[in-house]
Amino acid sequence: MLRYDDHKEKQERIFSAIENDIKFHRNELTVDEQLLDTLSEKMNNWFCDGKLILAYEDLYYQCKESKKKSNTKGTENGKQYKWNSGIIEYPDNENVVIELKFEHDFKKDYKLLTTQKHTFKYDENKYIIVGYQVLANWHDGTCGSWKRTAGDILSSSIQIQVESEGSRGTSWTVRVYAVKKENFNFD
Repeated sequence: MLRYDDHKEKQERIFSAIENDIKFHRNELTVDEQLLDTLSEKMNNWFCDGKLILAYEDLYYQCKESKKKSNTKGTENGKQYKWNSGIIEYPDNENVVIELKFEHDFKKDYKLLTTQKHTFKYDENKYIIVGYQVLANWHDGTCGSWKRTAGDILSSSIQIQVESEGSRGTSWTVRVYAVKKENFNFD
């Protein structure tokens, strides 16, 4: 697992190597345009990588904060039929890739004298969940309720259970948004 200090150490090593190259070739830099371009490209790549690391770190802390306010359950009442938890997009840096990793529907017709339950399960070890959405697809107050039963934001798995009202049908969609684990371990 990469940690912030690992990212920092790697960036410091790269910068030090570039700095040493510049010192070693300082007399040639004014006359060797190809060398200057090569070192400029290395420096630019180092800078862009650093910005990306800081953006992922910022996203991580936004996720930690949003986790405190995360929805853990809800009931569709005709007015509220969509629940967002965590971060589902990150407009601050176009290179931070949040992927829609899971989108599944559950729909059942009514069943007399019983409720209908379904558990959505997402578990992918190579990704870290940064957000999720739960959508009641009927907006008339009869879809039922949902609750998160396992997992959460900043983990690799989540389970969300939906349940119809008694003797009613139901229709739900769950979406899970995640980032690659290799880019996102800052604990």
